[in-house]
Amino acid sequence: MRENSNDQRDERWPREIGDRADCPECGRRSVVPVVFGYPGSELADAYERGDVVLGGCVISPGYDPTVRCTACNWSDADRRHPEE
Repeated sequence: MRENSNDQRDERWPREIGDRADCPECGRRSVVPVVFGYPGSELADAYERGDVVLGGCVISPGYDPTVRCTACNWSDADRRHPEE
C-alpha cells in the first residue's frame, strides 16, 4: 500500500507502511511514514502496530511531514522548515 505520493520525499525515508528508517535525531530505527486522510481498518491496524503515523485530514502541501520518528517525534518537516 502506498501512503503518500509526495514528489519532494527524500529517498532515505520509508515509503511503504511497515518500513522503518534510522532517525537522524535519536538514532533509533523508528522513522515511519505519515499518512493523511481518514483511516480505514487496514490503516488503523498499521497505526496500532506503530507502522505508520496518522497525519490527520487537512493537508498543507510542502509543510506536512512525510515521515516521523515514533521514539522522539522528529519529522522531516522539521528539517524542511526550521522554526521560522
